[in-house]
Amino acid sequence: MWGVITEDRLEQLAIQWFQDTGWSCANGADLASEGATSERADFRAVVLKARHAAAVQRLNPQLPPAAVEEVVHVVTTPTETSLPRNNRAFHRLLMDGVKVEYSREAAILTPALSQGGEGGRSREGI
Repeated sequence: MWGVITEDRLEQLAIQWFQDTGWSCANGADLASEGATSERADFRAVVLKARHAAAVQRLNPQLPPAAVEEVVHVVTTPTETSLPRNNRAFHRLLMDGVKVEYSREAAILTPALSQGGEGGRSREGI
């Protein structure tokens, strides 16, 4: 039986579950501004913006760089005043995509944030 589960044991189990489903894991200290592979200014930065932009571009190759930047900005800028509302708004963006306009034949697109396209689900998203 499990007995008492510690925070460390729970974290290790979660990491293993993610790895078993194809995710790669990195040490947060390595991603910090002074880390070996710095990807964020400080630990308050939850979204790794360069990875997010690369995923949006990979999933939406037709988007120009300015549109990709706009998608990243919309997804990483809170619009609500409470955490539960922000979580719901973020979930809507994941499920429905982000509507952006750009001037290639006056197109208005809703870029996918996941491999399944609009409304799709995937670990490739954000």
